[in-house]
Amino acid sequence: MATKRIIGIDFGTSTSVVRVKRYEGDRTPIGDRLFVNNVLFDGRDSVPTLVQLPDDIEITPELTLSDDNCDFGYYAAAEQPGMTTYRNFKVELENDQPDVRTRAKWLTRRFFQYLYEVYQQQKNQLGDNSDEEITYVSYPAKYAEENRQFMIDAAAQAGFKNVKGITEPEAAVRAVMVQEEKELRALGLLGGAGCSYLLFLDMGAGTTDIAVCRYENDETQIISTWPDKTTNIYFGGKDVDYILTGYIERYLRDHRDIVPEYFIDSFSDKYIDNIKTWKETTVSRTLKRGKSIPYFQTVKNPYPSLPDFSPSIGRGEFERACTEYLKNFAVLINGSLNHTQSIAPEFPGSQAIDLVILTGGHSQWYFIKDMLEGKRPEFGSLDLTKIRSNPVRICVNGKPQETVAMGMAYEPLRVIRQSGPEVKSTPDGNRAAARNDRPPENPKESMDEINAEMTGYELNKLARMSYSDNKAAGRVIPANGLSYTVNDMLSWLPAEVEQRINRWNSNPGFLWKYYENHYKALSGWSQKLRLQLLTDEVPILYLNRKGAERGNLIEYGLIFTNKRIHWRFDFLYRDSIFYNDIVDIKPIILPNTLVSSNQAASDKESGLAVRHFYMEQNARKIKTTNIWMTYTEDQIIPEYQLFEAFFKGFRGQ
Repeated sequence: MATKRIIGIDFGTSTSVVRVKRYEGDRTPIGDRLFVNNVLFDGRDSVPTLVQLPDDIEITPELTLSDDNCDFGYYAAAEQPGMTTYRNFKVELENDQPDVRTRAKWLTRRFFQYLYEVYQQQKNQLGDNSDEEITYVSYPAKYAEENRQFMIDAAAQAGFKNVKGITEPEAAVRAVMVQEEKELRALGLLGGAGCSYLLFLDMGAGTTDIAVCRYENDETQIISTWPDKTTNIYFGGKDVDYILTGYIERYLRDHRDIVPEYFIDSFSDKYIDNIKTWKETTVSRTLKRGKSIPYFQTVKNPYPSLPDFSPSIGRGEFERACTEYLKNFAVLINGSLNHTQSIAPEFPGSQAIDLVILTGGHSQWYFIKDMLEGKRPEFGSLDLTKIRSNPVRICVNGKPQETVAMGMAYEPLRVIRQSGPEVKSTPDGNRAAARNDRPPENPKESMDEINAEMTGYELNKLARMSYSDNKAAGRVIPANGLSYTVNDMLSWLPAEVEQRINRWNSNPGFLWKYYENHYKALSGWSQKLRLQLLTDEVPILYLNRKGAERGNLIEYGLIFTNKRIHWRFDFLYRDSIFYNDIVDIKPIILPNTLVSSNQAASDKESGLAVRHFYMEQNARKIKTTNIWMTYTEDQIIPEYQLFEAFFKGFRGQ
């Protein structure tokens, strides 16, 4: 099997990071388990997310510019005559104004091209030319589906291969659990009897993304991510940049007798990067020590007669300027915990949080720990009982700016069981949650019953088929930013499934053709249903019957993935059953009383009687769910054992 090269791209609001790690074909890391290569930008392992263009350029979707007319990163940070520097365009992808979004998309694509050019220059030093390259791109949890897919497409168009997407909190969780799980266990902060609940905060320049996780039996399960696309709270570091900029502008206007008007008018545009650097190197560190900042050197240098701030910027002055902003933190945290309880009723709530893990550059502020410990009720109430009684349960990542990119590079290490339950919108606009797999309430009794069905079965994965990848350039189920080729889907099939299909078909390319034919139907159905794939979830097999009287709409539908069976009936009823919840599967036939008189016996709908676990009032119970379906492609997959092969093959995923 070919070695794999995983490329993780953290396209940040203010800073971008690219990390690379290599694996054997069986997902074994090459070299040290934790070591990750850096893509360097002018000798540094991160780069400012900046693009500089000529002043007279009008950005349109069709605009093309050579590198001679553009500057990026560190070069774009330097002021140049006749040039305009663009920043924060990642956040502007969510802007309400079409012209702003158009500009942001062009700048994002162009910056991805720059990242790819730098990567290409170092490609030979990062691995072997025969490596199979897989690229992950991160995005905020609150990104709308359109922008998640846009980020993936922009990276692919720039030249990166096999691009997939992941939310920033999911990537951050993966990085921390790979790097720090053993140490956290040794400190007694993870593990022990029962499960632990973790609150991850990835606090970047543009957004603060949150993940609530359950840790048990050496596995981390993401229960929820927050905020969603309807939550208009970002709580990013750039907001503090603007607050400080406004403070300095007011200070300058109070001293118009010293500072000319033109300097004040252009200050926010020309000196925003100076403000950011000042914030990180001086303001944040000084306030953390409880001291005050008397002046801003950038304006003192050209105008030395400017007096010091009066009063100096201490914690009190800073908090008065940021009061409304700081209140958003508690709103964001409480919103995340309430959201988690709404989709996972077994989650006990805020008092159950055992550990808070902070990543991202914005997490370094003194007020973050103060508020998590409940010391600043004037900015909102946080009821994290265990954290308040033992502040050592707040852990700050050592290299917060690298966490997301590292997490993507660690993707093959499988430290996270799965993401879930994902919240999706139903056709009537209500919010609904897909059930995640949960451990049984009575493990011995339940697992004994399941093991009776599983004895002697060994999971085999079908080797990646060799059909041309360029045929599979289309993407399947682009509903949550993940993308897969036909060959990706085939490679996940259990060998037992392929053997059953080949029993009826001698053409070795048949299954590839089957998926290719169903791309559009699968994608269209999933988008109407707002289907959300979980982390590491791959669509495997799709069966449907098209209703001729319904304008060729899909009347019955079924999606198998490596995680669950997902079905629907007329867009009115839909649900998921995770393989880990299934006890057994039996074949059923639609009763004669429900079959129309003119329907041939061979056309009777068949289905599955699936006995599985479910949650009722926080208790885990067993019930039977009937799923009806009609096969396509001339009854090529007629046996219910096929579906048993899926749940047997993927129960351990």
